[in-house]
Amino acid sequence: MDRRDLEIRAVSDLEKDGYLVQRALFSIKHLPDGRIISNQSDIFGVWDIIAVKPDECRLIQICSGSTFQDHMKKINGSFPVVRWAKEEIWYYHKEKNRWKYDIYIRSPVLKDKWIPIEIKSYASA
Repeated sequence: MDRRDLEIRAVSDLEKDGYLVQRALFSIKHLPDGRIISNQSDIFGVWDIIAVKPDECRLIQICSGSTFQDHMKKINGSFPVVRWAKEEIWYYHKEKNRWKYDIYIRSPVLKDKWIPIEIKSYASA
């Protein structure tokens, strides 16, 4: 699964849980040499997904493989701690032919501390 597939699955899971969800938008760029690339513009330059309910807001970054530490540093260095939302990283990895994701939240008190709160897994497609 590529990152976009992981985001689509995350959106589906959140919508099933009753959230209104917005993903970062993709754009297509035509390069001078004829190549076409897609580019994603993160929300506020950091987040892939915003999920809301009347009494809850979640800012979510999706990552997989070796990018977890990079995403933590990016968020810690460029986005202020907010008290009105849960700041989350969903870290996907494959374990014994099953995709698994760990959800980490940023501590509202210890700004650069990320706390694991949940682990989910499902069969590979």
